[in-house]
Amino acid sequence: MPGLPTCPTLFLIRICGASFYSFTLHNLWESQSYRSCQVIISAHEEYVFTSDLESRKDPYLALRSWISQIVSRHETAFELVRRRRELNLEPAATRATRADVITVFTQLLHAIPGCAFVADGLDECTYLDNSSTSVKKFLHDVTNAVVGTNARVLFVSRAEPKIQHALIEDAPESFAEYKIMPEDVRSDTAAFSRDIVNRKLSNETDDFRSTISETMADRCQGQFLWLKIQEDSLRAGITKKELQQAIEDTPTGLDDLYDHYWTRITQLKEWEKKRAFALLRWTAFALRSLTVCEIAEAVLIVEFENLPWDDFPAVDNAYVNTMIIDLCGPLLEVRNDPSNPSAGQRAVHLPHFTVKQYLIYRLPMPGWILHNDRLQTSHEKSQNTVLAKTCLQYVSLYQVWDSALHDSPHPLGVSFRRYAATSWHQHVRSGLRNDAVILRLCMGFLSRDYPTWDSWRTLIDSEDPKLRGKDAETVPPGPLYYAVEMGLKDVAISLITEQNVNETSSLGRSPLGIACTKGFIEVVKLMVQNRANITAADNEGWTPVIAASSNGHVQVVKLLLENNIDITAADNEGWTPVYVASFNGHVEVVKLLLLLLLLLFNAGGNRYSQPPEGHRACRRLSRSRETLYIWNYRIKNILQIKPNGYWCLLRCSRGSAG
Repeated sequence: MPGLPTCPTLFLIRICGASFYSFTLHNLWESQSYRSCQVIISAHEEYVFTSDLESRKDPYLALRSWISQIVSRHETAFELVRRRRELNLEPAATRATRADVITVFTQLLHAIPGCAFVADGLDECTYLDNSSTSVKKFLHDVTNAVVGTNARVLFVSRAEPKIQHALIEDAPESFAEYKIMPEDVRSDTAAFSRDIVNRKLSNETDDFRSTISETMADRCQGQFLWLKIQEDSLRAGITKKELQQAIEDTPTGLDDLYDHYWTRITQLKEWEKKRAFALLRWTAFALRSLTVCEIAEAVLIVEFENLPWDDFPAVDNAYVNTMIIDLCGPLLEVRNDPSNPSAGQRAVHLPHFTVKQYLIYRLPMPGWILHNDRLQTSHEKSQNTVLAKTCLQYVSLYQVWDSALHDSPHPLGVSFRRYAATSWHQHVRSGLRNDAVILRLCMGFLSRDYPTWDSWRTLIDSEDPKLRGKDAETVPPGPLYYAVEMGLKDVAISLITEQNVNETSSLGRSPLGIACTKGFIEVVKLMVQNRANITAADNEGWTPVIAASSNGHVQVVKLLLENNIDITAADNEGWTPVYVASFNGHVEVVKLLLLLLLLLFNAGGNRYSQPPEGHRACRRLSRSRETLYIWNYRIKNILQIKPNGYWCLLRCSRGSAG
């Protein structure tokens, strides 16, 4: 391929258009003109970002995938990662931190020379900059790891200036770029066009199919997505002239193409238009792809704020075609589930993430969302607020919790239940803050007196991994606990003055305990003001201060200390606040607790003792490579640690990793 640069470390393929298939990328990667400048490739690792995957929110998943692929092929890499795991400062952790991943990746580049990495679809990531998981930060970390080695990285992206600037900014001398033009992918678009036409018009003559496929390939301007969208317009029985005219009338630019279909939707009858908007909203902004049965129920709630219990539609292929595809296609598509061929279990998707970008500013908002709110916040927050309302309305229907509806495998009436029950609070958190309608629905639902409250709570607890293996909970927590646990801080603040802040489950789960665990300082402060019991422990002996210390919430610990909490109280296994904080590497919390112990000791108290084997906690701190600046020789007496434990603290103060 002409125009390729010579031996770049970082190589960006910039796409002209919005859709590009990886086999063209692979042809480029393996081309003789580029291979001639490569080192010997000892590992070729790929990762593809797509709009359907959670990876869009975290580009660092590509690093994890690259590491996994190298480890699976190289014994040296496996041993390196195994040793790193054994030295992990957080043995209780089940997932390596981002810093650990970057460190391991850097070490692998030196241990396994000549690696080549591919990250395809980089522009599909949610956050391009200004985020801890942004593409800009990801590119910065990858660049720092790769520059100076003989590894090569190939990034594939649409023409996105932020991605281009990030690469140039970090390593201008190691960066090269190639812009894919329509002529570069002409043979591939022609092949893709022929495949579509042959499948859709199999009964037509070869000449007829050849003419149509050539026309489509000429019109697509190198955009595979454009060809894919045309698939729905190819119907048997239509004349050659009509087909050619339809193809020629279709705009070539994607935005113009989307405008073409959006205009058609806005000209539907009012009820069809309302349904189409609801289908597109749920397809674009749901937390995952919904099945046909799930989205059918969600749309019925939008249309009627209830479900037609005696008049559910038959969900079959005719329903899919007339009530979904004919209204919204090709701005959405319905895919088959190979493991379940039934129409109701087919999944509804957007054909490409650019459709969501198009819809986010065009889907109309209902009148109950204030106009000013829409001006001051993102459109996506408004969309999530609409979905939150639908979910809350759904789980509030007592019929959806009726066990009698479970006779058939996937009946309408309960299909949407699991999604609505487990996702409504996520949409609330992602939506407009303090929306009056949502707050009213939440306050009504989060009540022991609400008809569906107990059914919902039972379902949520049954899926909580923290409760597995524990004794059955004869008395569950109250609604306030769940509001805090789900991260609904504004709702929790409103509930504190209405519900019992000391309502505790038979396992000891309490609102204050979970608020301290999550570090919600405003919630904790209000609970304390409303006489929450700051010494209440759960069945394992964990108190609010132990929970806050274990998770490193310094401000919460300070607040509890101001209310005279006993920081020497241990749980059932002897873990004290300072021990759990040191074990988890929360140095600021340890500094705070040690300072208080020192002040109390200086004031004349000597009742503060070390938990069993407390010197191990100090050893944890020394391995964290953090520095403690609180020192007094009497700290040894306060903690009553063994001499080797004291020297661990001393090594920690000097920044040693001993």
